[in-house]
Amino acid sequence: MLLNLRPLFALFVRSLREQSRTKLTHFARGGIGLLLLLLIWKNERSFLSQTASGLFVLTMVAMVNFFAIGIFGLSTFASAIAEEKEDDTLGLLRMTRLNPLSILLGKGTARLCEGLLLLAVQVPFSMLCITLGGVSLEQVLHCYAILAAFLFLLSNVALFWSVVCRSSGRAGVLTATTFIVLYLLPWFALPRSVIRSLAGGTGNLSWIDRVGQFLMGSNPVLDLARVIDPRGGGFFTASDSVLPSLVGGALAFALAWMLFGKFCNAGSESAPKAASASPSAKPRRRRRVPRTGRNAIAWKDFHFLNGGWSALRIRCIVYLGVVGLQMYRDLSLFSGLSGRPDFEWRALGFVLLQFGIMSFSVELGLAASRLFGIERKRNTLGSLCTLPISTGRLIWQKILGGLPVLAPSVLLGLLGFLSFASAPGRWLPREPVAYLVIILSISEYLLFAVLSMFLSLRMRRGAFAAAVGLMFIGNFLLTLMLATGGGAGSGEGAFVVLIMFVWMTLVPLALAIPSQIKRAGAGE
Repeated sequence: MLLNLRPLFALFVRSLREQSRTKLTHFARGGIGLLLLLLIWKNERSFLSQTASGLFVLTMVAMVNFFAIGIFGLSTFASAIAEEKEDDTLGLLRMTRLNPLSILLGKGTARLCEGLLLLAVQVPFSMLCITLGGVSLEQVLHCYAILAAFLFLLSNVALFWSVVCRSSGRAGVLTATTFIVLYLLPWFALPRSVIRSLAGGTGNLSWIDRVGQFLMGSNPVLDLARVIDPRGGGFFTASDSVLPSLVGGALAFALAWMLFGKFCNAGSESAPKAASASPSAKPRRRRRVPRTGRNAIAWKDFHFLNGGWSALRIRCIVYLGVVGLQMYRDLSLFSGLSGRPDFEWRALGFVLLQFGIMSFSVELGLAASRLFGIERKRNTLGSLCTLPISTGRLIWQKILGGLPVLAPSVLLGLLGFLSFASAPGRWLPREPVAYLVIILSISEYLLFAVLSMFLSLRMRRGAFAAAVGLMFIGNFLLTLMLATGGGAGSGEGAFVVLIMFVWMTLVPLALAIPSQIKRAGAGE
C-alpha cells in the first residue's frame, strides 16, 4: 500500500527536501525568532506600566503575521503552476509518472508546508506572552490556529487560480480579488444590515444579509481580535474562522484538481492555434497601438507589459469604485445611526488620501519588481543587454515605461490631500520636523523601489514579498537602535539619522543594479 503511494508524494518530498536544505530557509526561521525576541526587548520598559503586556505583544505578532501571510501568499503560492506554464515546462512534468494530484502536492502543498513551518517556529517564542501576563495558553494557540487556517485557505485559492491562469501575475490579481470579495465587499455592500444588527433587529434579515454577516464574521482579522480580546476587541458578528477557512481551502484544492486536466493541457502550450480557414470568418479586430518613438523600450513596456491606456482606465474605474463604495458605506452608516445624511468633503478627502497611499505603495513595489523580473522569466534580459544602448539608458527607459502605472494612485492621493486640507494657506507645514518626515517618506519609497528592482534580479519569485519583509525588518531595527541610543532617538535628530541610514543603503543598491543586470543577462 505504501509503495503504491510513493509516486504520489515523490515531487512533494523532493520539494520539501530542497526547501529545508536552502540557506534562505534557515535564515528566515532564525530571523523570525530573533525578531520576536527583539520585539519583546524593545517594549520591556513599557511592561512595568501596563497591566497586560502579553496582550499587547500577542496583538502585534498576530497582526504582523496576518499581513505577512497575505504578501507571502500572493507572491509565492500564485506562481506554483503558472510559472511552469510560463517556462513551458509543465509538459515535461506531465510526461513523467506524476499525475495531477502529485503535481499539485509537489508544487503547491510543499510551499504551504514551508509557510506552516515558519508559523510553527514562532510558537515557542510567543509563549513568553503568557509569562508577561494578559493572555492564556488557549489564546496563543488559538491565534496560531487561525493564522494556519488562513494560510491554508490562501495557498489553495492561489493554487486554484494558478491552475486556471497562464501567468503568475494574473493568478495573483485574481487571488487578491477573491479575498476582497469575500472579506471586504460585505463591509461596503451591506451597511443596512450592520445598522439593523446594531439596533438589535437581526431577526428580519434577508438571506443576502445573513450571507454577508457570515462572511464578515468569518474574517480572520475579526476572529483574531475576538480571541485576543474577548471582552470587545472583535466585531459584534465575529465568529470562529478556522472551520470556514479549512473547508474553503479544501474546496479550492478539489476544484484545482478537477480542472487541472482542462487548463493544464501540455499539448496546448507549445502548439500554436491554427487560424480559422472558414471564408466566412470575420477578421479579428486588433487593438490599435501607436507607433514607437525614440524611447522604444519604454513604449514596449507601457503598451505590452503594463497594458497601455486600457489598463490605466481599468485602474481608474476600479479605484473610483472602491472609494465610492467606501463613501456609500460611511454615509449609510451615518445617516442610519444619526438620521441625517450629511456629506463632508474632509471625510471624502481622508478616504481618498488613505486609499491613494495604500494603492501607491503596493503599485510601486509591484511595478519595480516587474521591470526586470518579467524579462528574466521570459529569458529576454540577455537580448536587451545586446542592444546598442548603455545600461543606464536601459534602466531609465524601463522606469519611464512603468511610471504611468502609478498615475491613478498618485492622482487619488493628491485629490484626497486637496480635499482633506482645511485651507490653501495651511498646506505647507511650519515645523521643521514635518519637512524631515516628508523627506524620510520619499527616501523610503525610493529605497523600496530600488530594493524591489534589485531583488527581482537576484530572485526568480517573491521579490516583492522579500522587499516588504526587508523594509519592515530594517525600519524595526533602526527604530530599536534609536530608542536605545540616547539623545539621537528623539526629535529632529532621529529623523536625520534615519534619512542618513536610508541613503547609505539606497546608493549602493542603485549603483549595483547595472552590474547585476549584465550578470543576469549573461547567465541566460
